[in-house]
Amino acid sequence: MARVTLVVPSLLRELLGVPAGTAASFEAQSLSEAMPALRRTFPKLAPHVWDETGALRKHVQVYVGEWNVRWSDVPDDVWHDGACVRVAMAVSGG
Repeated sequence: MARVTLVVPSLLRELLGVPAGTAASFEAQSLSEAMPALRRTFPKLAPHVWDETGALRKHVQVYVGEWNVRWSDVPDDVWHDGACVRVAMAVSGG
């Protein structure tokens, strides 16, 4: 298993349950393992990222490196330690 770094917006950081200044991480070998691993490792984060059907929420983007998992065919290659998953959320207002 690879140790994968998770980067989330500051508004969601407290849901990870890791001390401030500490990198959040989880273990996954590939993209197909990463999404279920994220849900298991960070259960408080899940309702903010996935809807009731298990699909990514419309305002959320998840990146693996530079690949957007929603709009790209992200290769399901074997990951190595240091892989990075980044969650980005749209912010709007008037």
